[in-house]
Amino acid sequence: MAPKTEVVFVPAAALSQVSSKATERCPKKQPVSKFFKSIIRILTRASIVSTYDKVLHSMKESENRLKELEDKVALLEVKISMLESEKSALTDEKRKLKDTISHYTDALVKARRVTMLEFKTSSLPDHEGKAMDQGISTITCNIYYEHLAFDFNILGPDMVALADS
Repeated sequence: MAPKTEVVFVPAAALSQVSSKATERCPKKQPVSKFFKSIIRILTRASIVSTYDKVLHSMKESENRLKELEDKVALLEVKISMLESEKSALTDEKRKLKDTISHYTDALVKARRVTMLEFKTSSLPDHEGKAMDQGISTITCNIYYEHLAFDFNILGPDMVALADS
């Protein structure tokens, strides 16, 4: 059975450099096949090192990219937590406003009852404006004391004057 031989294409410049180094290391009595095997081993190792450098460079780039993405994720998580806290604060404010509105209905019912009692005891022209003023001032006081940041300008200049008093 004939020995297996491998055919490898090697550029002439690389072969001359490697062959001069290999001939210094290899004794003259070595058969040609051992000489070429050592050259092939040297070239194979060089290509492995070159490939390893490329892989190592790619790994470093991917690590840098991964770090950038992790930083972005951390920033987005901070933004999400801020938005969630803002959402909970707005939910609390909404609940407080609903409570205030429920108090208004109670105040309106109370104002109606008082007005009806006063109406029964006196004439209509005397108490018509008084009932309206009492209901409005009750609602305004509730808004003023329970929601300090409420802007009365949207209700008109009369309400601003009433709230300021």
